[in-house]
Amino acid sequence: MLSKAYALSYLCMMRYLIAFIGLVFLQNTVNAQVSCGHHKSAINQLKVDKYLRRSAADLQNYDLIYHRLELKASPKVFWLEGNVTSYFRFTQSSNRIAFNLRQHMKVDSVKQRGVHVNFTHVSDVVTVNFPLTYSANYFDSITLFYSGNATQGKYRSFFIEGHKTGRLLATQSEPYGAPDWWPCKQDLNDKFDSCDVIIDTDTGLLAGGPGLLITKSQINDTQMRFHWRHRYPSNFYLIALAISNYQEVKDSVLLRGKWLPIINYVYPQSVNPSINLLKNTGPILSFFDSVFGAYPYINEKYGHMQWNTSGGMEHATMSSMGSYNFDLVAHEAAHQWFGDKVTCSSWQDIWINESFATYLNALAYESFYGRDSFNRHMGDVLERAKRETNLSVFVEDTTDVGRIFNQDLSYQKGAMVLHTLRYYIGDEAFFQACRNFLNAPNLSFASASTQDLIDHFQALTTKDVNSFISSFYYGKGYPTYLVRWNHKNKQTLELQITQSQINPATAFFRHDIPLHINTDTGVMQLHIEVMSAFEKIEIPLNVKVSDVFFNLNNEVLATGTVAKIEESLDEEFTISPNPSDGNFTIRSNKIPLQSVIIYDSQGKKVKSWTDINQYSYPFSLAEFSTGNFILQIETEEGIFIKRYAKH
Repeated sequence: MLSKAYALSYLCMMRYLIAFIGLVFLQNTVNAQVSCGHHKSAINQLKVDKYLRRSAADLQNYDLIYHRLELKASPKVFWLEGNVTSYFRFTQSSNRIAFNLRQHMKVDSVKQRGVHVNFTHVSDVVTVNFPLTYSANYFDSITLFYSGNATQGKYRSFFIEGHKTGRLLATQSEPYGAPDWWPCKQDLNDKFDSCDVIIDTDTGLLAGGPGLLITKSQINDTQMRFHWRHRYPSNFYLIALAISNYQEVKDSVLLRGKWLPIINYVYPQSVNPSINLLKNTGPILSFFDSVFGAYPYINEKYGHMQWNTSGGMEHATMSSMGSYNFDLVAHEAAHQWFGDKVTCSSWQDIWINESFATYLNALAYESFYGRDSFNRHMGDVLERAKRETNLSVFVEDTTDVGRIFNQDLSYQKGAMVLHTLRYYIGDEAFFQACRNFLNAPNLSFASASTQDLIDHFQALTTKDVNSFISSFYYGKGYPTYLVRWNHKNKQTLELQITQSQINPATAFFRHDIPLHINTDTGVMQLHIEVMSAFEKIEIPLNVKVSDVFFNLNNEVLATGTVAKIEESLDEEFTISPNPSDGNFTIRSNKIPLQSVIIYDSQGKKVKSWTDINQYSYPFSLAEFSTGNFILQIETEEGIFIKRYAKH
């Protein structure tokens, strides 16, 4: 798996000779994006290309092999200078290559194996023009020298700020910020095989980076050099650095017979408050390793480097962290598998990174705190997943960074979709498909589309994963159910299950639903596949049934109302409690509620709710005085009037 990368470590030392030797050992890693064939459009891709200000010919005519970043930076000054050496192989005949770099960074020169070559720096793209035209498979390298105030970037991807006992310089490049501070190929589908990050900074500080710390050396009385070496494939946005007056907190974890170093760079004032929280890192890594396969960077390290931002960022082998609470540590550690080892091939499919990391965080919660705690945690995820009903998890417009990283959709709803898929196809198929996806030869340490993910799930189940993803991932909203039941002659449980949709743009959700049946001998769990909008099921059952509950343990992305047929057939609606203190629930026993308008006893409109699309919905008149109210309830079948009393 790593043979190519380790061969490169030798070649990289042969800095300029590398263009002429060892070519037979350097084969292109196939990272071609597989089209998902659903809602992607040429218009969206044009938006992305325009946004990145790139020419497809400039950036797509070569395959990246290796980067060496040699940088001088200090949290004392708003200035960055250095050079980046990039090894590449042409994929077609060409006399130029291009890199993304914002205009606020000045390119001083570009050299091809020590010889100056012509270049232009226009519209955030550096185009290098070679004196010759090279054929496909030609291997070469260039070194780009540049400098500037990188903090002037648009995305706060390079920032300097203070903390309680010092100053911090840090980077955060996802999704479009890397060109703010280093010349890179901003392409999710072209991972470079390895890199070195060499940082010169002030004596007395620590500089974090990817991979292993090869050397930490004194340059002179005022300058230190840190050389980080990363020998795994990586993306442009996963390379990072952080410099501050850190204290190093070390730990380790035994994974598959090998001790993995855990290196944490922590502010001095944060060491004592964080020391116990940091101890969770090893067990979390061990848990993910046992469920999803070997920790991807087992020959290097894992760790954290603190910054002032509240959240975290999954930089390869060393996540940037605003705190060390359990959820954030678990989330960023999970990204080392989903996001870093296998990366979304388009920001449209960011759920491959963020939804999985959110769900793995929940799984770690279960491992540490138990199943009941996990079920409650997924209840919180479900509530967040239900907030946004007019957009899909799939990101239609990748020019909107806020939309890419929408917490309700890309994180919480996506995680709930995965949880629902797990319930649909079963634990064995779900977790094995995840492992197969992460270890597939064409995806491991490469990029993947949602269709790649679908293929791995579909290969292990007869359930219709394509239809499931079409509705839950590409569709909008979620299903809502009316479950009507009757225990006929105390021998047969009759179930009438009706599905409606919160957003009518999605016609139907194909999945399984959980029902818990309370009987006089205990609780029975039913696992029912929903094949159509209405299901009538009869189950032989000769024990007494006292009640039926829907989605009791928050196992699916859906809401449901349960009604006993013999008690509610003649009632369109039930309002309970009535009278009450102002808080009550309206439940429809046939079709979803659409809107409710409330009038006082004088006929004055006092409150209204629209776009409900639920069979059951809570209401509150707590802010009003006691009295009688008239409820105007609208459904597809018409308008109904009910009375309610507040005492």
